[in-house]
Amino acid sequence: MLLSIAFPELILFVKSPPEDVIVDLLVQMQSIKYKAMSNFSYTFNALNLLTLLLIAPFSANAIEIQCLNHQPTLDSTTSTNDAEAQYRLGVAHDFGFCGKTDNSQAAKWYRQAAEQGHASAQYRVGLLYLKASGVDLDRQEALKWISLAANQGISGAQYVLAGMLMAGNGVERDAGKAAIWYERAVQAGNPWAELALGRMLQDGQGVQQDARHAIKLYEVAATQGLSDAMLALGMLYEFGAPEVPKSPGSAMQWHRRAADLGSAEAQYRIGLMHVMPHKGWAAMPNYAIAAEWYARAAEQGHVRAQVNLAQLLKDGMGVPRNESKAFQWQLLAAQQGDSVAQVNVAAAYAQGRGIDKNLEQAAKWLRSAALQGNAAAQWYLAGMYSNGQGIPRDPKQAEQWTRRAELESW
Repeated sequence: MLLSIAFPELILFVKSPPEDVIVDLLVQMQSIKYKAMSNFSYTFNALNLLTLLLIAPFSANAIEIQCLNHQPTLDSTTSTNDAEAQYRLGVAHDFGFCGKTDNSQAAKWYRQAAEQGHASAQYRVGLLYLKASGVDLDRQEALKWISLAANQGISGAQYVLAGMLMAGNGVERDAGKAAIWYERAVQAGNPWAELALGRMLQDGQGVQQDARHAIKLYEVAATQGLSDAMLALGMLYEFGAPEVPKSPGSAMQWHRRAADLGSAEAQYRIGLMHVMPHKGWAAMPNYAIAAEWYARAAEQGHVRAQVNLAQLLKDGMGVPRNESKAFQWQLLAAQQGDSVAQVNVAAAYAQGRGIDKNLEQAAKWLRSAALQGNAAAQWYLAGMYSNGQGIPRDPKQAEQWTRRAELESW
C-alpha cells in the first residue's frame, strides 16, 4: 500500500512499513515531529505516519532525499565509518523510499552499520537473514545480529528473539528464556510482547500460569490499539480461565472493539455468540445479526465464517434463501483447504444445489477432503467408487476408503 503525504514544497511517496517496523516505532513514541525541506514543522500521529521516522531527520553527510514533482531521487554521500548514514541508506533500499526496493543493497548497508555496533542496523540485518530477503536464509546469522540488537535494548529485536526461542527457530527451544526476553520488551512498552507474554501467562508456558496477570498485559496492549490483544481479552472472557470466570458481556465488549478495528476472528466470534445461546449473550438465536457479522469476516477470507454464512444462506436463516450464494461461499472456503467446506461443495455438485449437477466435480472435492482425514468424505468417496458415480467403478478403492473412514471414526 502506498501513502501519499503532501507538504507545501515536498511530496513523499513511501511504502507503509511492515509489521516489525511498526512494532519498533509504536513502542518508542506517541507522535513524531518532522521538519520538511521548507522549514515548516508538522506533527503527525505515529500510528498513521510511522514511516516518516525512518527517513527523517538525516544528517548533512548522510542521505539527501528529494522527491519533488513526483520524481523521487536518492543521493548518498556516506562516509566509510558513518554508521547512521549507512543504516538510513539501508532503510531507503529496504523500503523503496524514492526508488525501487533492493534488499541486497539494504543488507549490504545494514551490515556495514551493524558491524560498527549500530543497534537498529543489527536488528534489520538480522531480520533480512531470518526472512531470506536480499541474503540467503541463515538462522545463525539472524540469531547473532538480533541478539546483539536485543542486548542493546531494541525492543523489536527482543520480541523477535523471544519468538525464535519460543519456536526453536535457529536456537534450542526455551520457553523460559523466551519469557525473559518478552518481559524486557514489555518493559519498553512493546504491545506485541505484552500480547505474547500474556498468552504464555494464560497458558502457563515457560512461566507460572496467571490469567489475571495476562489480562493486565492484554489490557495495556489493547490501550495501544492492538486488536489482537482485544481479541485475546474477548476469548478469555468468552471461555473463562482459572480464577477468571466467563463473562459474556465483557467478551462481547472486547470482541466488538477488535471487530471494529477489522479483526475477522472477532467478527466471526460475534456471529457465533448470536447463534449460540449457551454462550450466555443472547437468550434466543439471532441469525440476522449473526449473518451480518459472518459476512464481514467472510469478506476478509475467514474460512469458518464463510462456511457458516453459506449455511445460513442455504437454509434461509436470518437472510433470504440463496443457494447460489451459499455455494459460492462454500467454494471459497473449500479452495482455502477447509475439508468441511469441500464436503459441502461436493454435496452441492452431487445434488445440483446452487450449481449445475456434476458428479465428477463432486468426486474431486470429496477426494480433497478425504485426503485430509475427513471421515464423512471418505465414506461418501467409498460409495462413489463402489457405484461408479463420477469416477470409474473400483471396488478396491471403495474398500480402502471404507477402511480409512472406519479408522478415522474411532
